[in-house]
Amino acid sequence: MKHLSKVEQHLASNLRRIEVRGKKGRKVALLVTAEMRGYLDTLMKFRSAMGIPPQNPYVFANGNNCINACKFLRKFAVQCGAQNPTKLTSTGLRKQIATMAQFLNLKNNELDSLAKFLGHDINVHREFYRLPQNTIELAKVSKLLLAVNSDNLHGYETASSDLSTDDG
Repeated sequence: MKHLSKVEQHLASNLRRIEVRGKKGRKVALLVTAEMRGYLDTLMKFRSAMGIPPQNPYVFANGNNCINACKFLRKFAVQCGAQNPTKLTSTGLRKQIATMAQFLNLKNNELDSLAKFLGHDINVHREFYRLPQNTIELAKVSKLLLAVNSDNLHGYETASSDLSTDDG
């Protein structure tokens, strides 16, 4: 913990990482806030009253099985009136995070960690979740120009590092 920045220390002390089973039995990591942990504790407290057998290992249990989260996400994405409900999926969220991470200029080891956390192979991550280079340059140059225009360059990374086209 002592090697983390203040922001990272705060996040690490306020979030918990739990793992759930994903496709093909792979582990999928989730970050859970204290508020979410309270909801999960309440859910677990009333399992037996809902007829969930004690040997059922699933948090979101349904009798002897588990609830299909993808099915419910699709249902609620349509019900909420989203313009493109097919994009409101766990896969869509992971893709959005992977794509937007390009603007953070992550180091190779940080990118590897992010890909692993998202359940991606790093090579697949780099090949399929990359924005076109002209889109990256447009966004980064726009960010720099807006900072200059608003006279707000304090804390802004140097233009050369922020405009880097390095994949790492």
